[in-house]
Formats: sequence, structure tokens, C-alpha cells
Amino acid sequence: MNVLVYSGPEVVASSLSHCITSLRIALGPNYAVQSVTRKALSTQAWLGNCALLVLPACKSTPVDSTLSSTIEQYVQDGGRLLTIGATVKSSDTKISVAFEGGSLKNALLTTISLGGFHIHCLPFLGSFQGVDSAEPSKLEPIAHVVEDGACTGVATTKLSHGKGSAIFCAILIDHPLTDEPLLSRLTGSPALFSDDQLQKAEAQRQQLLRSILQTLDLVLPEKTSEYRSPLPQFLTSSPSKPWIVDRVLQALSIEPDSLPPHKPITLQDSNDTFHYQLASAGWETPLFDTKKFYDELARARRKAGCKDSQDAWGMGEALFYGEVVTSTQTMIDKNTHLLSTLPAPLVSLASHQLAGRGRGANVWLSPSGCLQFSLLLRVSLSEFPASKLVFVQYLFGLAVVEACRDEGVLGEEGRRARLKWPNDVYVVTNTGEKRKIGGILVNTSFSGGKVEIVIGSGLNVFNPPPIQSLLQLVPPQSSVSLTMERTAAIILTKFEDLWGTFLYHKGSFEPFLDLYYDRWLHSDQLVELTTVTPPQMVRIVGITSDHEGRLGGGGSGTYIDLQPDGNSFDLMAGLIKAKT
Repeated sequence: MNVLVYSGPEVVASSLSHCITSLRIALGPNYAVQSVTRKALSTQAWLGNCALLVLPACKSTPVDSTLSSTIEQYVQDGGRLLTIGATVKSSDTKISVAFEGGSLKNALLTTISLGGFHIHCLPFLGSFQGVDSAEPSKLEPIAHVVEDGACTGVATTKLSHGKGSAIFCAILIDHPLTDEPLLSRLTGSPALFSDDQLQKAEAQRQQLLRSILQTLDLVLPEKTSEYRSPLPQFLTSSPSKPWIVDRVLQALSIEPDSLPPHKPITLQDSNDTFHYQLASAGWETPLFDTKKFYDELARARRKAGCKDSQDAWGMGEALFYGEVVTSTQTMIDKNTHLLSTLPAPLVSLASHQLAGRGRGANVWLSPSGCLQFSLLLRVSLSEFPASKLVFVQYLFGLAVVEACRDEGVLGEEGRRARLKWPNDVYVVTNTGEKRKIGGILVNTSFSGGKVEIVIGSGLNVFNPPPIQSLLQLVPPQSSVSLTMERTAAIILTKFEDLWGTFLYHKGSFEPFLDLYYDRWLHSDQLVELTTVTPPQMVRIVGITSDHEGRLGGGGSGTYIDLQPDGNSFDLMAGLIKAKT
């Protein structure tokens, strides 16, 4: 689910930045915190997957009357709203927000009381009068202003409105005390805080924000991520083919015998600098057992009848593994030397990502329990038409769904895993709810008559709620025993089989269409197409060999073909909309 932070022209730039950062610290990895423009809000396409809408501090009334009505209806229908540095007026049928504060730089620093403890020097904007014209039974004071040891007013209040709720803060709960514009005021001359006092006050501010988010029924992570920087990655290979590691190093112009045990060889690439050195004796990877992975891979390959070769290797038999990386996708596809010289197929897998990538400008959260990896492939354009590359994301998504049905992953419960056009994996829960558990990202690069294909895949395997994962589909008392290593091995093996057929048919998706339609969520689904004026209701027909998605025009007998790079499908809202 998304937490959306309004980024319209009225928003104070520093407030937007602080708001996003503070929310990501408090909510990651349970929610994706992203900015949302005024234009995007006006489409209403955000309603279906928004867990919280946030209005940061603004220079003027933050939304026009049209957007105000949209937001009011969102709350009325069960949504959650958080406004920072704003006042509110409300009645039984309508809520409206207005910004009445002065300069953020000169905001009054005051003490706030919450649940028995005090948070000092939080910026307080204007005279917050709470909510006018609302029934007192709908109001719940959250925090109070403290002066001379006594509570003198309400600083934060919660309003119940329809099926939803809104919290209004006259204090800047998103502004860290250890950053500008507050830092210089607190540590200047005279200094209001010592370093220790400042750190303590900042921790209290973060706790206040967490408490407010919990009041809105958001599920906070038990602890914030302990990972802040990448850790070393290990180049490994199937035990039956130890020569793979030497082959990969030689492709990078590194002679294996020349690697010093302590001083690394440094290679500068277009995006990153890489340091190569021999691994220390007795190295271990406790979060992902590479030996177990290769055992599972060998077993899956035997079961699938994969061809073996003495001088080539299959998918997964050459592996980079890192406990913490920036992004498996970025490491390969943004470093041109690495991309063009690494032999394929090669997998880069990580237990945690610091900057996981999704489609377009989206981020892919990488909490503990998520299986994430990127697969490098290379094909000759003389044997494979470039126009067929668009189907790679469909093919890999199909491999993930088929892997879920394998007895080594979920078995019979895997039938709940389904495909959402164009690149997402969903599950249908016992209650019929459709929830995302994975996504596919494909990047291509052309050079020398060949194309490098980097397929990024993220799949929630062990994640606890509120993140949906495969583990939550396993019934009590079930004999199903999920492992990260087996899941990865089976996905790669399933895809290798599909990929062989795909290449044999020179990129035709025809051999997979029946299975794809059986596994996706959309057959004959009625949706609203918002990329035309006026919007029209259309019915999903399928995909074709020449185009991405085909829609049937509402009773007109015509068809509309869509490219996924320019369009997005909001499954929950039943909308096809332009990407923003």
C-alpha cells in the first residue's frame, strides 16, 4: 500500500522533503511513501491503493475546491488523512483544510504533551483552534500545547468522518530537530540544547509521529532497518561447475590467480566502483544459504529435465549474492562495462536492497522476507526480433506464478497466485481480496548486434502483515515448508524451460497464450479507459502478437491497443490510466 504525500505548488519545498523522509523512516518497509502531484490526485486513480494521504505544510490553502471534494470523499469512504501545519473546519458532511501559519523559519517553538511525556521545541504554526462545527463525539485530542507546566490548547486532533478519519496537526511533526531550518535555532547562540539533549528530543519527535500514525491504524514495523550501506557480494557457482567463477572473472579482465588475498583490484564503471578480492576462508551467508540453493537448483533442474553441458551453464548456476546491496537491477544495467562483459546467464541476488527499483519512477520495497534478484540474459538480434522483447516480462511473470504452484513452493495453495497486466504478481486471498506480492522489471540494452536483457524480480515470501506474502497463504497444519533458496531455484528453473521455448519460436508468445490467460486476472474484465476524452468503458480482450494490451471498445466492435510503458492498470479501481 502507498502513503501519498501531496506535492502541489502550494507546498513548502523543505516541508515536502522532510515529510517524505520522516514517513519513510517511520513506516518503511511496510508502506511505500511517495509524492503525488495535483494532476495525479485529480484523476482519483490513487484511491484504490492509498493507505494514507498526507498534506505537508503549505504556503497557502493546499487544495482547490475540486480536490478538496475528492479528498473529503476519500475520507468519507474510509480513507485516512494527515495534515501538517494546518487548521480544519468541518461539518457532518464536509471537511476543508486551510493553512494559517506564518513563516516556517520563524515558527514558534513550543512544548507538546503526549501520553504523559513532553516533546520540546516543536514548531507550532498559528493559533490552532481545532475543529469548528463538528460534533464533539467525533473529536479526539491527540497532543496538547504546554505552557508553564499546564496544557493550554490542542496541538493535534483526530476527526472521525464517515467511515474514515483525519488527523490535523498545528505542529510540524515531520521536521527533524537535527536538520535545518530548526538545527541552527536550537544550537545557535544561545544554544537551547546540548548535543545529547538534541538527540533525545529528536527521538521523542519521531515517537510522536509514530504514535500519530498508529492512531490512524497504520501498522508500523517493529524496528527500523539496521542496514545503511552495502555489504560485500560473493561470486559463486554450482559446485559441479567451479570453473564458472574463473570464466566470469576472466570476462572482466581479472585473472583469478592474480587476485590478492587482502588488497582488492578496483574497477571503475559508469555508475559504481567495484572492488574485487578473494573471499576470506570460512565465509558464510546466513540469510541465504548458497549451498542449499545450489542443492535445490540441481534437484529442480533434474525434475524439469533441463539440459546440462560441460562448457555452459544454466540459469542460477552463476550467482552474485550480497546480504545488502543498493539494487541488484542497478548494479547490472546501469554499469555499462559490467553489463556488456559479464557472461550470461548470471543472477544477482540480495537479501536486502537499499534502493530497489520498480517500474517507471516507482520504488520496490525490500523488507526482510522478500526474494529479490536480477537475471542477465543475452541474445543475438539476428535470431531474435527486437519487437518481441516486450513479452519477456509476461514470460517471467508466468514463471513466477507457475513456481508458486509447484509442490516445492506452495503446491495446491499456489493456485491463488495470479498475473496482473503488465508486470505484477497478485494473490487472491480467502476473502477474495486481490493483493500484490511481486513485480517484474525488464531493462534492455542494444550493442554489437546483441541485446542484453536484465530481468528484475521481487517476490514477498516471508513478509509479515501488512505486507502480503506467500507465507500467509500456507494453511495451519499444512505440510508446506517454504524456503527462500528453493523458491528462487524453482522460479529460475521454470523460466529456463519457458525461455527455451520462447527462443525456439523466435519470440512468439503464441505457445503461452492459453496458459497466460488461465493465470491472469483480467479476462473479460470491464474497465474505465481514462486516456481518452471523454473516458469510456471498455472490456479487456487480451494481448496480441503485435501489441501489448487489447481492449474491446464498448459495444462499437472496435479495438484499442495499449502500450504498458505509457499506461498503467489500477486493478482495484478498474482504471486504465496514463502513467504519471
